[in-house]
Amino acid sequence: MSATPEGAATGPASDSMAVHNDWFPSGWMRVLPRHQSFMLCMIFSTAAVRHMREPAIGKVAEELFGTGLPGVFHGVGDSLDSPVMWLEPDDLDEADNEQDAARIRADAEARQAACQAALEAAGLRAPSTIRDLADIMVALGIASYGDGVWTMPETLPLPEDVLPLPHSLRQVFGEMRRVGSLEGAEQAIIHHLTRKLEYPDELLTSGARWRRETSKAMRASA
Repeated sequence: MSATPEGAATGPASDSMAVHNDWFPSGWMRVLPRHQSFMLCMIFSTAAVRHMREPAIGKVAEELFGTGLPGVFHGVGDSLDSPVMWLEPDDLDEADNEQDAARIRADAEARQAACQAALEAAGLRAPSTIRDLADIMVALGIASYGDGVWTMPETLPLPEDVLPLPHSLRQVFGEMRRVGSLEGAEQAIIHHLTRKLEYPDELLTSGARWRRETSKAMRASA
């Protein structure tokens, strides 16, 4: 399957970058190094949209950016051989005091430990560099190279489905998916009230009829 990125580049001559629609909802940034995995997702997504045929991720990055990583990714590293960062330079900017800074550092350490343990339990080596991280993302099914072209699945694999994550993180993802599943219903109801009923002052209906109408609206928006 091909990727379905947002901000899709229109062809090899385009300077725009793409990012897969599923990247943020999937939750991978809660597991992998956040900024670096996002950058790699953009590289994979753009390579898929442009049907790039170069198999080496380093060469793909060179084709997109030339030598070195561009300023838009400032802080993630100078090249794909830069070390992975579980605590990005600007993370501590959110800290109002040393207690906040200590909490942010502890969260990053816990995320690193959980991810490394999960990767090793799945038979994968924890990444040392951005290039290692790219290889891991391919091994996890986030992107692939086959039949001479880069692709991404229409729906990205979920971290909890492909890695033996700790129970605490699985609970986080479970709640995240639950909230996400309600967003479609919420948007369908808003659309039904504003677009179809044109902002009614009041609405007389029954529970059964309301279920039918919102179900139709959700199917139409799917």
